[in-house]
Amino acid sequence: AGSVVSHSVPSHAVVVGNPARIVNYTNALKTNDSKPPASIENSLESGAFTNSKDLGVGGCLLVDLPHTKDMQGTLTPIEFTKDLQFLPTRSFFVSSVPSKEIRIEHANHKCHQFLLAIHGSCNVVVDDGRARAEGTLDTPIRGFYLPPMIWGTQYKFTQDAILLVLASHAHDPRDYIYQYETFLETVATLS
Repeated sequence: AGSVVSHSVPSHAVVVGNPARIVNYTNALKTNDSKPPASIENSLESGAFTNSKDLGVGGCLLVDLPHTKDMQGTLTPIEFTKDLQFLPTRSFFVSSVPSKEIRIEHANHKCHQFLLAIHGSCNVVVDDGRARAEGTLDTPIRGFYLPPMIWGTQYKFTQDAILLVLASHAHDPRDYIYQYETFLETVATLS
């Protein structure tokens, strides 16, 4: 009530203020652990993430990366052929996102993605057409794994946020779904 909405609001978004900004998503299971758990085991095959939490959304995982911390800092290695469920062929950075805006909402037909906030923080909402979950990336030792056909949204970027995305495929505009209704129709045909 009382919010001034000046442009379209994404599906399931909750907005407040003047001008309205996204503050939450409805029906999203929150997984906002402020610090990584010691170890959460899952039932993935050998070679996949070993310290991860299945979010119950189409195979999406919140992943705690192995790391070593000492007086010289923290080292967080990622061995692509050992630690990831896919071999990245592309990477890109997202930065300077205004905090009141979402970065993007879309799904990919084939591309797997792994998201890491290497500086600052942002929230990630994942949706498989049946269930939705949300988590915060606020440490470079925690990542989000998004398999294909997951509707992904990133928002609540801090001013200093830098999001690294590792992708399994080269950029192909035909792999993207940008309309949520089209995504739901596509998911329904796959069921």
